[in-house]
Amino acid sequence: MLLTECALLAHNSFKQLRQCVNNLVLRWQHEKADVHARHISENMELLAQFDEAERAGDVDKLAFCVRSLIVQAASSRAVGMSAQARCVFKRERSRKGPMNPVWFDWECWEKRKKCIEAVKRGDAKHACRSLKKESDSYNRRMKRRYTRHLRNLFLDRLFR
Repeated sequence: MLLTECALLAHNSFKQLRQCVNNLVLRWQHEKADVHARHISENMELLAQFDEAERAGDVDKLAFCVRSLIVQAASSRAVGMSAQARCVFKRERSRKGPMNPVWFDWECWEKRKKCIEAVKRGDAKHACRSLKKESDSYNRRMKRRYTRHLRNLFLDRLFR
């Protein structure tokens, strides 16, 4: 019974833990549920801390123990339900174009840097998304401004 409850709890927690926190991504695999539950039930140290927190009524410690049980079990090589997350701005080698375009100015760098630092710190997902959205929109604006500038230069030279 305990194994089944742990497996259900783990399945529900995996839905919440798909965030990029400390570069660890957990993916639920139903066929490995028994191994995951067995790993949780064999972790006597954390289970003892869980019982102690339950007796003391410490909700924060209870939540920490549950999360730690799930993450430690998923990170185990025998279970294999974890992977390393990719960074937000990791560029692929197959991608073409200059890494530092002419229009990419100091403010573009600052906005990108803020976004990367937020992801590395493990800030809330919505905060990282809004910073990335702000960075992308500023980059588009600067690229559009540069393209218009080049177009106007071309037209001025053409009609002289």
